Amino acid sequence: IFALFETLFHATNIPNLPPVHIVSSNSIDWLLDPGKHIIDLQSDQARDTEYHFEKNLEDCYCGLIPLGEPCANVKTSGLKWNLDGNQTLAFGTLVSTSNGFVDTNITIETQQPILWTMEG
Repeated sequence: IFALFETLFHATNIPNLPPVHIVSSNSIDWLLDPGKHIIDLQSDQARDTEYHFEKNLEDCYCGLIPLGEPCANVKTSGLKWNLDGNQTLAFGTLVSTSNGFVDTNITIETQQPILWTMEG
């Protein structure tokens, strides 16, 4: 699976390529570039894709996983355990792999590329 994550990094360097997602029967993952991201779980676009949440949000999980380098100053909203920008996500310190949703609008701000994963 790590080869797939590596591919996400390479895909960001291909001009005019739309965002690349890894989709399985119960999860979706993609690499968030530095910046602010808004994920609307109830949007028309989300409903039109093969993967969308029809389950109760309490039965779904999400995570932010630093790949390649630590990710400092990550801020989130809409999650069960939000990040306020004071933590550094890194293996050996903090990795968000079992978070939950409290809202259908999720905001993520990051200064480094970070893997976003949702399953349910």
